[in-house]
Amino acid sequence: MDARTGKEVSRVKVTPNVRNDVKSYLGNLTNSERSGFNAQIKVPIDQEVYIMVRRTNDSIGNTSGGSIDQKFENRKLSTAKLHNSLDALNLGNNVLHTSGWFLPKQNYKHQFVFVMDKETGRELKRQQVERGDRSDVLSYLGDFDGSDKTGFSTSIYIPSGKNMYVMVRRTNDASGNMRGGYEDMAYPNSVVKSVVSNPTPPPISKLRANVDVLLIDNNMLQTSGWFMPKQNYQYQFVFVMDKATGRELNRQQIALGNRSDVFAYLNGLLGSDKTGFSTSISVPSDKSMYVMVRRTNDVSGNMQGGYEDMAFPNSVVKSAATTTPLPTPSFSLTGVNATQMAWLNGIYPSIQKLAKENDLFPSIMMSQAIAESAWGQEDLAIKTNNLFGIQADATWTGARYTALTTESAKEDGKVTDYTGKEIFVQKGQSYQIYADFRKYNSQAESLTDYVTKIKTTMNGSAYRYQGVWRSNAKTYENAASALQSGGYAKDPHYAENMVNRISKYRLDTLD
Repeated sequence: MDARTGKEVSRVKVTPNVRNDVKSYLGNLTNSERSGFNAQIKVPIDQEVYIMVRRTNDSIGNTSGGSIDQKFENRKLSTAKLHNSLDALNLGNNVLHTSGWFLPKQNYKHQFVFVMDKETGRELKRQQVERGDRSDVLSYLGDFDGSDKTGFSTSIYIPSGKNMYVMVRRTNDASGNMRGGYEDMAYPNSVVKSVVSNPTPPPISKLRANVDVLLIDNNMLQTSGWFMPKQNYQYQFVFVMDKATGRELNRQQIALGNRSDVFAYLNGLLGSDKTGFSTSISVPSDKSMYVMVRRTNDVSGNMQGGYEDMAFPNSVVKSAATTTPLPTPSFSLTGVNATQMAWLNGIYPSIQKLAKENDLFPSIMMSQAIAESAWGQEDLAIKTNNLFGIQADATWTGARYTALTTESAKEDGKVTDYTGKEIFVQKGQSYQIYADFRKYNSQAESLTDYVTKIKTTMNGSAYRYQGVWRSNAKTYENAASALQSGGYAKDPHYAENMVNRISKYRLDTLD
């Protein structure tokens, strides 16, 4: 029921639940055990509602034939959620980049982003942009119609010496005006200022390249990252180099990938949005290797006509020496049910292989997957294939899924819980929040992304989880401690529980 008008919003027919506790409470009153109700009802966003339960002789829920209603007006709920978000607003070389999402109250044909003068409130620039896919918003708003096509993302050249903010307009006017109906969403509290003049881009004092992913699977090297050369070239190649000899093992031509994050990082430097590389290359066995990226004017990837190389000799992987079978584990699975056992037997060969090829302990990876996914049966694992509870931070560009998660307080103080209320918690106390999680197409993708996280996440100039690597940890107990100290989870007993799980189920036989 709408709390403002008292009118019906939605209804659903339910079968009364058995409530023996109510029967006892009411002194065994006849039929009092059939007094329960339990239902899920989809309601619109941005509405305050309460529940009314009706007992009736009418099959469609009206009052014909006799009825009685019970209203719970003192238990109101608000379905209001944000209808928009400004995710990014940054400026480089008088190019403003912005992205976010906006769900209007009704559908419109066109979407425009306006750059507005903060001082005068007048338009400085406008640009029509496509409505982008936002599966994370669809999930956040409970599969609300149209919420998957709410995104905006664009870069706009703007005048010098201006304080400005952005406004998003959904309209039926093809020119972006108000004719035919419109709705605006402005962000006047998020302000950027363009430089007084439009200077030549400064020399790059930041990183000019980064390797984001480097791992081996089945003698296939997977790598991705970005490289910003000092000038433009026609072609891009990725080389696999022998660490011992410095000689080429393989090369592959690849297209320049879109990297809006690099564009923002390099302050809108011309061409920095097309700096990405991502590929898989077959490599020989028993080799320590690194990658080198070459930008060149030679169609074959050689140096003719000008070139520039960027090598990553400190990021090394080694291909398997032989194809000898991995050891068959001898688990101890007392108390594990048939569904859990089937999941374990289906997933452990992939975990064992991927972990060994990337200098990790299979037992650690398996123990985490069991805990984080509840043997593959947890709701998040089923709906997203996310086996490790990895959240979707600002660097994640894939699909997202919003779900409740439990946090552990780092210290005494106030926190905001999942209802949006501030509560006081003590250090170590658990509380729940809504968080975005990474969503994968398969469990295999989740395994690969976990390896990437453990092998490439940085903490300043060092790898955050290098203590987890088998060559550094030496034992799975040390690896578990390094995971916790690296901040993988906030549970103060995370490492202890992981080791106990490995011991209980003999997961160490995977190693």
